[in-house]
Amino acid sequence: AAAAARAGAVGALCALALAAVAAAPAGAETPPQLTVTLKTLGGDPAAGGASRLGVVYHVPAGTHLTATFQGLAFASDPAAAFGPAVFPKPVAAEIPYYRGEVMALVPVTWPDRAGPLRVTLRAEYQLCREGDAAVCYQPGEAVATLEVDLAPRAAASVAATEDAATKDAAVAAA
Repeated sequence: AAAAARAGAVGALCALALAAVAAAPAGAETPPQLTVTLKTLGGDPAAGGASRLGVVYHVPAGTHLTATFQGLAFASDPAAAFGPAVFPKPVAAEIPYYRGEVMALVPVTWPDRAGPLRVTLRAEYQLCREGDAAVCYQPGEAVATLEVDLAPRAAASVAATEDAATKDAAVAAA
């Protein structure tokens, strides 16, 4: 009888534990969402040319972005060559981090073909909540796209040559 009573008590405790675990996700805190945007830097990109992209992280208030967990994966059609990202210096801490808006610079060599090009970025990140109940959330992923219209390389050279010829003619006329 004692064994049966213990088995019943253990069964009741297991049922309570399972009910508590099952209820936890419903009340669990939803991690804030970080957004990322892309922008071209240094003028209009030209086919076959090189420039930089800015990857702007928009870190939600009350959180910070860990500097030790970041991954960037670029794709474009047609294919461009993306170099390694250069991040600003993070806040010094046991685990370095960023707050607010943070921009990483990425060198890019554009394909030789002029015209429209779509750049897609998948950015992996980890946010941590700040304050008395600090906690780091599971890693997340943000996706950003950028439409770029690559100018023809020849057109950029012709425009520069025409501008120089106009200046030379003005100097000669003076």
